[in-house]
Amino acid sequence: MTERNRCSKFLILLMLFAGLVTIPAALLTAAEPPYPLPEDNKTEWRVGVAEFSGANLKKENHHASTTLPLLLYEAISDFHIHRLGDEEKTAYRRRIRDELVRKRRLKLDQIITERDDTLFTEGPDKSYPWSPSEYPPKIKKAKQAVDFYQAMRIAEIPVLPSKEITVVQAGDTDLLFDPVQNPELTCRRQDLDYVFWGSVEQLDTYFFVEIFGYNKLLDRKALLLRDVAPREQFGELIDRALEEAASKLMGGKWGNLQVAASPPGSQIYVDGSFSGRGESLVRFLRPGEHQVTVRMEGYTSRSIREKVTADATNQVEVELDPVTREQIAVTSTPSNAEVYLDGMRLGTTPLFQRIDVGSGRLQIQKEGYKTQQRFFGDQLKSPSMEDNSFDIRLVPDVIDEEDLIRAQKDSFYRSFGAFLISLPVSIGLYGLYQNEYIGYIQAETAGDINELDKRRSGATVYYYAYWGSIFVNVSLFARTIVDLFHYIETSESYR
Repeated sequence: MTERNRCSKFLILLMLFAGLVTIPAALLTAAEPPYPLPEDNKTEWRVGVAEFSGANLKKENHHASTTLPLLLYEAISDFHIHRLGDEEKTAYRRRIRDELVRKRRLKLDQIITERDDTLFTEGPDKSYPWSPSEYPPKIKKAKQAVDFYQAMRIAEIPVLPSKEITVVQAGDTDLLFDPVQNPELTCRRQDLDYVFWGSVEQLDTYFFVEIFGYNKLLDRKALLLRDVAPREQFGELIDRALEEAASKLMGGKWGNLQVAASPPGSQIYVDGSFSGRGESLVRFLRPGEHQVTVRMEGYTSRSIREKVTADATNQVEVELDPVTREQIAVTSTPSNAEVYLDGMRLGTTPLFQRIDVGSGRLQIQKEGYKTQQRFFGDQLKSPSMEDNSFDIRLVPDVIDEEDLIRAQKDSFYRSFGAFLISLPVSIGLYGLYQNEYIGYIQAETAGDINELDKRRSGATVYYYAYWGSIFVNVSLFARTIVDLFHYIETSESYR
């Protein structure tokens, strides 16, 4: 294969590579939408509770219209996440699109109004943002934007799959909103996604209670509770209403988890939140695994993963083991070093203290000395430990500043020297390439085919060798700059 064929194939491969890079980029550019896609920037699911309307309430029972909704307000504060269902996602996407179309139409109307004012209003002092000739293209672009968003498929609009539930107060001091006459109007005015309201009517010693919920996104009203009960059972009424409301607040099914911990009085945490001591019923959990952690001083903490199934109450028992404590001794040379166990300070050496048996990490540190670490296992033993004691010899953390600066300076000079040495190589290769090229021109003029091929081969070799040496020059120069900055930084640090 001749050198000309090799060069031709190299150029063809280079062009193919450039095509592979530029064609996908062109396709991506062509596929880019002419207007920005709408975004879902709302992370909250805002929930409010309104004061109940009362009927036939005796004077001593007027508080019932606020007591019931306040109990409801407190109960729903334990809900944290609302997951959007398929129907809600569709409605939410439609609302985002419609709002965007409304804003674009307002922008279009504004441009048209400004154009009309420019054309039909006379006066020497009038001034407008654009000249009359600029309005037609701007109006056309604004109309295209309205048409683009109107024609957009709502399935293309991205929405967040879940929202954080925020229970909204009516004011700085008032928790409840005014009694609801029109739930849609209340949600719109107070910027709520869901609102609870109801009524309470006294029937002798009993109370007839109705509780409703309204989902603004779906424009849907739901009856959550209709029951009769004495005042002493208001709490039970709210619990029954919550069982109906939970799936609407959470956006799906739920289950309960009954945790029994031993010894009595142990602290119970579910998914990191404290839920009670000894025994605890955690309600309204999403189906799936949840982390249960039980703690008590003097006992080994325990964490497990427990599965919760929908429409059921799962039970789990957790028993803690007492902690075994052993005496340890930590000494060091020199003394008065700080001792830490898993990041918690125990004291200074010499240290004699009882600690819990288990895996852990000891850190011994003192100013001017390197920090030492020791690890021990479940039986409080390690290769460096004998009779539950550590004897640590600290190593001085001394840095010879002059040696460090000198090492950085030497590194810089070595890099700079290599760079200087590489320059003549590039210059020489360039000269050889020029000689071969001149010989090639002369052979071509003389018509000497053999000399022409020889000179062309030589020129090609020296040409690529020259550019390879340029790459080496640049690499060495970059290394020199890096070492120079390291040398300057080190010198200034120990000045």
